[in-house]
Amino acid sequence: MMNNRIRLCVFDLGGTIVDEYSLSPFISLKQAFKRKRINVNNNLIYKDMGMNKHEHIEEILKDKYIREFGLNYMVNILIKTLLCQYMMNLLNIKWMMG
Repeated sequence: MMNNRIRLCVFDLGGTIVDEYSLSPFISLKQAFKRKRINVNNNLIYKDMGMNKHEHIEEILKDKYIREFGLNYMVNILIKTLLCQYMMNLLNIKWMMG
């Protein structure tokens, strides 16, 4: 006899299921860039909210203004670093909010 009970359900909580209008993903991404001394316009971040964050960071780094920072030489490392920083910021915000 097969057991058809659901055993695990995983959701992306960063504004998808809970706190739909939360600013925590935006703030976390903004802070990640700020820690690398990259000033990103809010509209550039908002433009692709909801996108996979790795792809979102890649899109931001493709922007003409951002490319003026001369970041092309280490883009892959920078993407991974920004993604890690974003995740840590998001966890800190969620933890502080309870």
